[in-house]
Amino acid sequence: MGTMDNLLGFFTGDNKKAENDVNDAARDYVALKLSDAKIGQTLQVVDRVVDMKNWLFVPSEMSDVRYENASLEDAVRAGEDVQEMVDYMKGQTAYNGVELNDDVLKTVLTHFLNTIEVYEFDAHDYDLREVYNQVAETPHELLKYVIEERQGKLDELRREAEGGMSVSSEFAKRIFEYDLLLQFQGTKAMGDSGRVNGYAKAYQEAAYEEATLALEDFDDRFDDSRRNEDVAAVSEMVEGADVLAEDGYGEDPGFGDRSASPRDPFADDPTLR
Repeated sequence: MGTMDNLLGFFTGDNKKAENDVNDAARDYVALKLSDAKIGQTLQVVDRVVDMKNWLFVPSEMSDVRYENASLEDAVRAGEDVQEMVDYMKGQTAYNGVELNDDVLKTVLTHFLNTIEVYEFDAHDYDLREVYNQVAETPHELLKYVIEERQGKLDELRREAEGGMSVSSEFAKRIFEYDLLLQFQGTKAMGDSGRVNGYAKAYQEAAYEEATLALEDFDDRFDDSRRNEDVAAVSEMVEGADVLAEDGYGEDPGFGDRSASPRDPFADDPTLR
């Protein structure tokens, strides 16, 4: 079964190993990426990361530079495990092993999210292959000037993130591009590596904080929605339901019936049964 033999061995003993390996600061970020609303997008990013092995880590026709990034290379391998499990669950690959379900899939995805850098994941909002091609086609004599300009913008974005301003995936894309520029210039020294790591850390901390706030906002709206349902149920049994409505207990159009079972992340795909 190839990599799945190793993968299933990952679940022996402590079946919460992947979850326990996630540090406290990252838990809300991981939970958000594995939520019903986001898991489909997370699986799409997995596919994009795995595809990187075909163009990012090998010299191209435009340049003989081999990009080096240990966390992304590890993420490619973790992503291949995710893809293999999805193929088993879809029935696209013959499988006679132990039962695989959504919880096991989320465990493998947690391992993937715990492997990849946050900026590397979020940068996939953009076409990173196009970013790579643009860097590779930049004349070598211009790289130092472009690097200087990009560094100034990244310094500004880091200050904003550390100052509490919200971050966007554009910041993540710029970190990826900056690292490429340094490597294509061929002068990436220890100081440059430290600068990239500093940008990555600032982005990660801000993204973690925003994920926590997003989940808290979701929980608040979830509670309001449940309260609305409870009030509506009571109002059907008592007179004066119009008074309750006038007091502001209307429906929350952003959320549906929260008393229902959690949505299957594969509900839209009839092949996943």
